[in-house]
Amino acid sequence: SGLLESLTASPGDLRKFWSQQRWDSKQFRRKATFFDSLDWEHDLPIPWVLHGDAAPYSEVDSLQVLSFRCMITSKKVACSEFLLAVMPKQGADQNTWAKLWDEIADSFVKLAIGKSGKASLRKGIIMSITGDLEWFSAEFGWPTASSNYPCPFCGADNLFDEAKSVAPFTDMRATAAWRGMLRDPDETQMKKHALWRVPGVSFWTVKLDLLHMADLGVSSHIYGNLLNDIIVEELPGSWESSLVAMNRLIANISQDLDVPSGQRLPKLNKTDIVTPKGYPVLKHIKGTPFRWGSRRNRQTLQQKQKGPAQACTMPSRRDVLQHLRSLRMGV
Repeated sequence: SGLLESLTASPGDLRKFWSQQRWDSKQFRRKATFFDSLDWEHDLPIPWVLHGDAAPYSEVDSLQVLSFRCMITSKKVACSEFLLAVMPKQGADQNTWAKLWDEIADSFVKLAIGKSGKASLRKGIIMSITGDLEWFSAEFGWPTASSNYPCPFCGADNLFDEAKSVAPFTDMRATAAWRGMLRDPDETQMKKHALWRVPGVSFWTVKLDLLHMADLGVSSHIYGNLLNDIIVEELPGSWESSLVAMNRLIANISQDLDVPSGQRLPKLNKTDIVTPKGYPVLKHIKGTPFRWGSRRNRQTLQQKQKGPAQACTMPSRRDVLQHLRSLRMGV
């Protein structure tokens, strides 16, 4: 138990986690019979996060990686992630993955009920299945990002004919139509999958994580637009020469602020900032630099305006450029 606790969470942390849950949430109500059957004080089940993602493998293929870890562990990923399966995408068909998922699901069933044959096991519940929309589409049958109705949770649309669009997914206002068009799980077509037989697992267990929604989602669009605007509107010279100046400025700032190497933005090419059609979005960047940059910028705005984040006004791109230069110059 000592080793397991060191890789997951202490009994005290587990009690705190379960005591803070909203038992009236859709995730718990969807599988109420199972959750009501647990002896929380005695069992103290470990909340697991199951994660699926692709990883680079070769110029023509990538790896499909499945792993899981404790949702509330304080350990770094490298010290707490349990690897389940790794396979080249082109080296396996659906039958291969179906057999793998059967074995994986059987193991999680045993963890959920705390039994393997006559042996007792430490209980564990899959509280979250995370990944990106591409993986969810391929694995569970969710709509793709380019479909007319891309969201599995609401009726937001992605119609190119504005006259037909009722609830555009790009509408972020408080009055956006899609906010009042939440879907019932039965309205979203889901593939048959071995995980659905695991106690506690349902439609509401599948979650788009913050990495893909924020760091590699909204943030990538914000920073892509910001850098493109600074290059086009604020820096002198051609797009290419301005990009060279921007890369130099970013590198110098990272060095001055002692940003760890793993959290620095790499040298950017034009294709990293704008698409072939000229649409600004920062690509080919890991989530860590986005996360560090967002946190740093938020702290800077709070210090500059001497107020909470909610009271901060949106800085202009000229303000941002001047701020970048001031960091470099140390003024």
